[in-house]
Amino acid sequence: MEWSVIRPMPMATTESSTLGFEAIARGKVYQEVAKQIGRHITEDLKPGDLLPSERELALVLGVSRGSVRDAIRSLELTGLLEPRQGELGIEEDSEFDYSIALASDNSVVLRVVDVLMDLLRETRERSLQADGRQEKSLAGHYRILSALKQGDAAAAKAAMRRHLQN
Repeated sequence: MEWSVIRPMPMATTESSTLGFEAIARGKVYQEVAKQIGRHITEDLKPGDLLPSERELALVLGVSRGSVRDAIRSLELTGLLEPRQGELGIEEDSEFDYSIALASDNSVVLRVVDVLMDLLRETRERSLQADGRQEKSLAGHYRILSALKQGDAAAAKAAMRRHLQN
């Protein structure tokens, strides 16, 4: 998914690197990421321009992709950004997996999922282009979610395994 600037928003200014971003200090990381992205939007972009990819922003800012995602969501809620869909549900598919990892409340699982998301992106792009694959993926997500809601670990494991095999 790409993000398009809706309107510039006034932001406080600070010194920036040659790329227009600064490394982020620990704490409420996503808030600092949102400030820097917001500043970049107001100073360098115009409505309709696209932000760098999530991966690129995470690398340049020295933060996790999760922090970038949270920052982008907060900017979307303020009306500064809007999502642009040029893809086949890849982002949504990834978000589902990430949400499950987040719900596990296990930092190791979150890190593993972050790494796997990057590795699986190309595979998802190919697989979700096949006829009916998006619907099968969504059905698999519903089965997994249903099992999780029921607290049935065995059914959730079986549904996830089936989803991955498909």
